[in-house]
Amino acid sequence: MSDPSTLPKRLIGWGRDILIFAAIVWVINWWQTKDMLSDAGDISIPSMQLARLDGSGVTAISPNTGKPTLVYFFAPWCSVCRLSINNLDYVDQTETNVYVIALDYDDANEVQTFVDEVGLKLPVHMGHERLKQLFQIKAYPSYFVLDNNFTLVDRTLGYSTALGLKARTL
Repeated sequence: MSDPSTLPKRLIGWGRDILIFAAIVWVINWWQTKDMLSDAGDISIPSMQLARLDGSGVTAISPNTGKPTLVYFFAPWCSVCRLSINNLDYVDQTETNVYVIALDYDDANEVQTFVDEVGLKLPVHMGHERLKQLFQIKAYPSYFVLDNNFTLVDRTLGYSTALGLKARTL
């Protein structure tokens, strides 16, 4: 049995360790997102039209009153995208618009192969260099949350859990 008088010291030590870990995570997140678009609420994204991978036409991506929008950018060669993209299935699409956009691909077949391999059920849209520049995409996957007026309110880079994606879109 351990000495009961050491419990407060252990709790203080655990608290310190948790704070240090949280600070490290915050610094890493800040470093990764420092060159992304600002999420201070001062950037509005214009409406856009993107071709769908399945060839079924063009989708207008624009504000939808009452619903936030999650825009997920990926590249078919990205291994982190391969691990995280199916977490989008856990975002409640009755509450949030979800758009999956491919960038940095050689051709549509490369994107289709990726979609088939990961078993993605969401529609995929074909992005282009101008869109990549608009969103200042530097790495993949990149996520952007837009409010119902298409104002950027959150962004992140890299792997995100299903719970993380759900929390960002609340």
